[in-house]
Amino acid sequence: MKTRLISLLLVFLSISAFSQNTVLIEKIGTSRKYYYYLDDKLKFRTISGDSLIYGRLTMITDSAISATPDFKAIPVNDIASVYKQYSFARRFGKELCIAGAVFFGILTINNLLNKTQVFTPYTFLISGACVAGGLITLSFSESNCKIGSRWKMKILDL
Repeated sequence: MKTRLISLLLVFLSISAFSQNTVLIEKIGTSRKYYYYLDDKLKFRTISGDSLIYGRLTMITDSAISATPDFKAIPVNDIASVYKQYSFARRFGKELCIAGAVFFGILTINNLLNKTQVFTPYTFLISGACVAGGLITLSFSESNCKIGSRWKMKILDL
């Protein structure tokens, strides 16, 4: 009797529980899958209007998502591409560019104070290499997932 009552109680509680919608971006034929939940950062391009939208997911329904503060719902079939962003590469690229600029500034001030040649070749080589490496890393900090035959976008109701 107790087990039936407990199992009946669990069934009624599970029926009334709310589920969280999830946005799934997956590449067909591979194991590459990206999951997005509410308050995750998402950058995507729409088909109509060809606008680029970047922000936190504020709403996920069965057939639309919203990533803007004004809660404008965008249908899933209106999304042309989603940009997967890699935060480590972005942070590393920014810090490498800043390090190159700081190194250039320190060497320039040091040469000014010592009354030597201000701009030496190694100043440009080292700081330029740091800035170039940072810009290359920044270019690899996001990848474009074009929704179509290879990439699919689904709304999961878990």
